[in-house]
Amino acid sequence: EPSSGPERFYFENGNLPKVLFTVKDGIELTVFQSGEIWDTFVLDQPAHGGMIGSKVNPDSDVFQVDINWKKQEFTGARNPGNKIEGLQIEMTFNIKNNNFKLIKMRIVDLKTRGGMVDVNLNTWTRRGYEVLAPVGLSFGCYAPGMFGPKGNYSEETMSAGLTFPEWQLQVYKVHRGKFGPLWECGNMLSIGLWVGIIVTLGFAFICAWGFSMLANINTMDRFDDPKGKSIYIPNTVE
Repeated sequence: EPSSGPERFYFENGNLPKVLFTVKDGIELTVFQSGEIWDTFVLDQPAHGGMIGSKVNPDSDVFQVDINWKKQEFTGARNPGNKIEGLQIEMTFNIKNNNFKLIKMRIVDLKTRGGMVDVNLNTWTRRGYEVLAPVGLSFGCYAPGMFGPKGNYSEETMSAGLTFPEWQLQVYKVHRGKFGPLWECGNMLSIGLWVGIIVTLGFAFICAWGFSMLANINTMDRFDDPKGKSIYIPNTVE
């Protein structure tokens, strides 16, 4: 059934793509002030605003899901006196070469002591991981690292980043609210590249086998010499 956290998130609505993901203890929000970490907040409450999904264009596979912790208060892990009062996370996905991929992530309406903040995030973590997996499989990353803010956030008064501890995610095709086989984030080679390598190795093996067969063909090494003796091959009839 649909769930809005804090550890399990599941969206399903008719014919729209499905989204399922889990994290350990809740999503971590790191807030920066003038480039320095101000505090870290664990989103350890269910999102009261729910989880909403929609297609950006009915004729494309681009799909956006929003998770809304509207008017919910969280206290800082470093300083309990630091608080945030609501935010929304927006994630946009697309399908390319039968892989689902995170193509956009934003934090909107983040209410801090500096006012409302909207932040565009990178779609890869600081450890270099992209969110990418074949459709029908689940993306998994035990320690993906933070999705940091785009640009030079040290020049911004307030900014933020997101961390998904022990993240497992599946988009578009989810069967009965359960994860498919795991596709770990450490896989550096795509399926297309693996197929290309296998096909190339198979072709090289066939060529090597063919050339070895040609090399083993025995040809005549003696021919008639007009100035020498003729080659005589006896012909006997039994």
